[in-house]
Amino acid sequence: MIFKQETVGVTVLDVWRLSYRAGRTENRGRAFSALSLRWDSETVLRCGGREYDVSDTVCYVPCHMPYTRLTRGEEMIVFHLENHTYMTSKPECFVPRQPARYRELFERAAACWEGKEEGYRLRTQAILYEILALAYEENRGSSFRNPLVEQAVRHIEREALHAELPVSELADALHISEAYLRRLFNREMGVSPKQYILRYRIHHAISLLESGYYSVAEVAEHSGFGDPKHFSVEFKKITGKSPSVYSYEFHR
Repeated sequence: MIFKQETVGVTVLDVWRLSYRAGRTENRGRAFSALSLRWDSETVLRCGGREYDVSDTVCYVPCHMPYTRLTRGEEMIVFHLENHTYMTSKPECFVPRQPARYRELFERAAACWEGKEEGYRLRTQAILYEILALAYEENRGSSFRNPLVEQAVRHIEREALHAELPVSELADALHISEAYLRRLFNREMGVSPKQYILRYRIHHAISLLESGYYSVAEVAEHSGFGDPKHFSVEFKKITGKSPSVYSYEFHR
């Protein structure tokens, strides 16, 4: 759960105030993630064959996740953002214990973004991290139901950027079979271990490209890819752009 992560790397793209009447909307999956606060809300999201009640919650919806929204009406403020470090395949939300405190922070972020005064992006980014810190205080603790999955993720975080990490090696480190690891991982994370490793590397690569300090070949090496061509192919599969195009568009 993103709200249980002590370290999250995100970039604010924009902030919106939204008001919805009763109705149904379809979302095919956007290229950005969303973090929202809802109030006066009766809303559910349907995705992946499941239904999530997001009424009056702080809610995170990952990028590229299609869903159907059914609401009887709601008010919300939402950050659209790029998440460079955290991956999930489902919406995550909680009912805040201090709704007024969250409302004040979201309202402040929206006003800062709308005002467009000098430095507004940095100030809005700082408010977002205040929100995430407050959410972490409410939700901290292990974000994993299964301790083996938690061990697997920690092993990936330690090793995936330095060398090839076959799923067989990951399973051996946990003293379980590959099949059992894949089953556990898919059940809790919504993706296979191989997909998680790949996405973890690509998200790290994105942060390096955005820094502007590394060539594409250097980014590939620092992200655990031995072959820059293979890196470029996998990067484009996930982002829809080659690393060089992504870097050019980000820095222009």
